[in-house]
Amino acid sequence: MAHNSWLKEVFYPSRLKKSANTISRQVLKDNKQFNYCAIACIGLSGVSMGTVVSYLTGIPLLVIRKPKENHHGTYDLEYSNYHVKPGNYCIVDDLIDSGTTINNIKEKINKEGNFTLCKIYLYHPLEWNKEDNYKGTPVFRAKRIS
Repeated sequence: MAHNSWLKEVFYPSRLKKSANTISRQVLKDNKQFNYCAIACIGLSGVSMGTVVSYLTGIPLLVIRKPKENHHGTYDLEYSNYHVKPGNYCIVDDLIDSGTTINNIKEKINKEGNFTLCKIYLYHPLEWNKEDNYKGTPVFRAKRIS
């Protein structure tokens, strides 16, 4: 069985634990300022980490379906509208390449109401030495200590 090398941060439990703990600590620290209503994620790389961070922080998860994804649901977003009301949210993902994923997330969430993206949390090693913002949105890059 093989998997993409960039997903080893979520497929190896020891790496997932370290990265999720690092991101969760920062999310909880930032939550004092932003009061997040949700953690948004998309795809395997986002949902794998986002679910753990949601669990560790107690902040509800908002899962966005990829465009043209074959699925059983009828919604672009999966979340509990009982627990998630419009407000500030953050994104958890592996990395930013072209920016398409971030734009898809923002576009689909904005259709749901008055949500505001406050910060992006990334965990892939390719992100460790990049700038701490993306098009004006602050970015936290979780550098895992081996």
